[in-house]
Amino acid sequence: MKRSRMLLILILMMLFSFCIGLEAFAQDSIKIIIDGNVVDEKPNPFIKDSRTLVPVRLISEKLGAEIIWDEYNRTVEIIKGSKSVMLTIDSHLVKYKSENEDEFYNLCDVAPEIVNSRTFVPIRLVSNALGVEVEWNKDTRTVIVDTSKSADIKPFFDVKISSVKSGQVINGKTDLQVEIPNEIKGATEIKYILINSNSTKGFIVGRGNNLSARYDFFPSMEDNGEKILVAAIYDDKGKFLAGDSIPVKINVTPKVSLTGLNQNQIVTEDSALLGAEINFSAAYVKYEMVHLETGAVYISPEVDPYGKFTMIPVMEDNGNMAIKVIAYDKNNNPFPSEKVYITGVHNS
Repeated sequence: MKRSRMLLILILMMLFSFCIGLEAFAQDSIKIIIDGNVVDEKPNPFIKDSRTLVPVRLISEKLGAEIIWDEYNRTVEIIKGSKSVMLTIDSHLVKYKSENEDEFYNLCDVAPEIVNSRTFVPIRLVSNALGVEVEWNKDTRTVIVDTSKSADIKPFFDVKISSVKSGQVINGKTDLQVEIPNEIKGATEIKYILINSNSTKGFIVGRGNNLSARYDFFPSMEDNGEKILVAAIYDDKGKFLAGDSIPVKINVTPKVSLTGLNQNQIVTEDSALLGAEINFSAAYVKYEMVHLETGAVYISPEVDPYGKFTMIPVMEDNGNMAIKVIAYDKNNNPFPSEKVYITGVHNS
């Protein structure tokens, strides 16, 4: 009898706990209302990093937009009329196409992600994509979509790349700098990233802990083409906090100059410190010295393009000489400087 009573108590406790769990789930679940109608279909939105993420296909199709999923590139394209938005899973980069076919880019605060085979995105991204007002009521935990109210695209951040203009052609060495009107809490590092506009893959071209400082960008020949320049700000744990992105075109026009000697200089010192001024990313340089009277040629070994080379004259160098520096790209293509003519006068 006691065992039956104990068993009954356990069952009642389990049922009670289960009911409490259902009630808590109901209270915690997030509703979607489109034009006053509750959306009953799954999946439900959820909150991540204090941002509400919604199922992009569910809301987009309810609003008459077309969704195209690219499994290979892991991209989602939302198309409505002549406007479209391209998202890449786990990437903060967003590509917009306006009614006038103009393309521009933005960064979202929480990257799109896949949960149980469904793509979720921040609410504001849906608003930007479809041009309708989307609101979040935190008291009722409700996503409210109102198609009677239009909405303009709102950037997620007020960070702005200030040293390069959208669509600018970059021919060589370029300064990178951002404007940050408001403090970004926890920010410790900025990275400048050059991204291929087709693959959305890229690499870092500048970085540092001084967020507002200027950083040098030396493009390489391999970078030529349509690209996206991104300025991304992170905390000390590598978490993305804010940033900006603009389209640019890389079209390197190589420029190489010899430093350390002046034209028609008479060299009497025991040594001369030579260098190279280069406006692109060079793999290495070589220094070539030709004695104009004897025809003797000296070519240095490969040298750090951003270092110095010590030229130590000898007696055989007496007389007129032509000196130049040759910069090589990653494919060993040579790009020579103009020749500097000097006269060597040495006693030993």
